[in-house]
Amino acid sequence: MSTRLVVTCERHLEDAQNLVAGLDYPCEILTIEMVDHTLASKNIELAITPDALANIIYTSGSTGKPKGVVQNHRNLLHNCRNYTNPMQISARDRTTLLHSCSVMGAVNGIFNALLNGAALYPYDIKTDGLANLPQWLLDEKITIYYSVVTLFRHLIEFVSTTEDFKSCSFPDLRLVRLGGEAVFPQDVALYQQKFSDGCLLYVGLGATETGAIKLFVADKTTSIEGDQLPLGDSVDDMQVRLLNDAAEDVAPGEVGEICVQSPYVALGYWQNEVRSQQAFLLDPTGGNNRIYRTGDLGKFLPDGQLIHRGRKDFQLKIRGNRVETGEIEAVIVSLNQIKAATVIGHRETTGEMQLVAYVLIDAANTSNDSAKAEQQAALRSALAQRLPDYMVPAGFIFLDHFPLTPNGKVNRLALPTPTTADFQASTATYVAPSSPLEKTLCNIWADVLNVNKVGIDDNFFELGGQSLLATQIIASIQQQ
Repeated sequence: MSTRLVVTCERHLEDAQNLVAGLDYPCEILTIEMVDHTLASKNIELAITPDALANIIYTSGSTGKPKGVVQNHRNLLHNCRNYTNPMQISARDRTTLLHSCSVMGAVNGIFNALLNGAALYPYDIKTDGLANLPQWLLDEKITIYYSVVTLFRHLIEFVSTTEDFKSCSFPDLRLVRLGGEAVFPQDVALYQQKFSDGCLLYVGLGATETGAIKLFVADKTTSIEGDQLPLGDSVDDMQVRLLNDAAEDVAPGEVGEICVQSPYVALGYWQNEVRSQQAFLLDPTGGNNRIYRTGDLGKFLPDGQLIHRGRKDFQLKIRGNRVETGEIEAVIVSLNQIKAATVIGHRETTGEMQLVAYVLIDAANTSNDSAKAEQQAALRSALAQRLPDYMVPAGFIFLDHFPLTPNGKVNRLALPTPTTADFQASTATYVAPSSPLEKTLCNIWADVLNVNKVGIDDNFFELGGQSLLATQIIASIQQQ
């Protein structure tokens, strides 16, 4: 497939010319300023088959290098139908376009609106700012709000703390749609607190390679049990399976990779045949229901609901135990005053893998070293009551915002590198050892925990201690 036409604008004309200059075949450049607006707008009756290639959309790159996903017209129209029907999009709707136009979320929003005759309202957060978004939603009488979860949380925090919007329920909004990142019960609670009784919440599980996979719908009375949100009901012609590394279905109740079997998965990755063969499997029955491996982990509950358990890329082995970081994140954000959390694995110089939690919290709670240490201790204590010790993060880093990819997802690759201080905060005032025995014991603790000094009132777990390190301390005590 060769690109024969590049559509751009005067602002990006030089970039387009540089791109075309590297091609070994002719390719025209058209700027939108060159289009004759007096041309007839009637249907040009150009025949396009369902199998014709429609576009190449790049993945977000939040878990690695972005990949160009090739889709045909059939797949895009099928995906549009799977959003149109349950959300009942019509010509009466006025929908937001808050995504960058280069990502699948924007393609969904554009097609869902225009193919149903709805009005589409672009808004550039970077240029126009979050502070102007609430009034814009009111002025334009927006009926469908659609964004990634991070932006939604920022919006609700802003309107909840701004006097002009505290009592506003955005009466024209009939539907809030969230996607792109994990949604937690706390996000549903934010929706229930802020929007009118006639407004519904739609949470979509999907991928650039598949479009919509499942839809969860909530209203103002929906009650959610546990720390995680069920992923909802399957959409038409999208079968969800949980597979192991050998592409076999896992046993009931076990965690497996979320895979989608359907005739409507993407054709593959642009100019990346090796990656395409890894991610897209042939129909084992010889039909056209190919299988796409999403890289997400999931678990079916006894009632058939699917729970998201994080990314396969982020599945870690901690002291021999398999850990899904998404499960830890869900527990952290269920705690009071926690706005959001991201958990990653950090390998120590000794080679040991440690869990590090990046947490968004009110700056007043971490305004100085003492407050930070108290908050770290409180988090460790709360998590220790709800998680096995190997799942409690050894380090906590408090941030006022997460680094984001261009389409608003958390950019894990840009998170700050942990320092020693992030693993050894203590709420205790330092009290030096006074006897030879105390000095020996404190030195053993410091060596094993890899901290500068230990006082006699310090807490083992607040210094990053865990069961395996405890056995090392016992062994050192016995030796000395």
